[in-house]
Amino acid sequence: MLFVTSWKLALLVLLGVPATLVPILLLGRRVRRLSRSSQDRVADVSAYVDEAVHEIRTVQAYAHEEGDRENFCAPMPRPRTAWAWPASGRRPG
Repeated sequence: MLFVTSWKLALLVLLGVPATLVPILLLGRRVRRLSRSSQDRVADVSAYVDEAVHEIRTVQAYAHEEGDRENFCAPMPRPRTAWAWPASGRRPG
């Protein structure tokens, strides 16, 4: 029906819809992949924190606090600077 009314408008719709959908689909896949990766990293950190909190007496009994702090912060240098205090215990800034 659109071709009968206006072939120019129909052509614009036929070209515009794929030109809009293709980038959305490609970017959606990339965002989904990055989101899944980020959620996996958050899950790993959460599991480590959960283990450390539930076993804090064991860690303290064997004096492993400093080693655990280094092990925890080693794989994530960028996020650590955003939310963790330095090893000196003083707040930045």
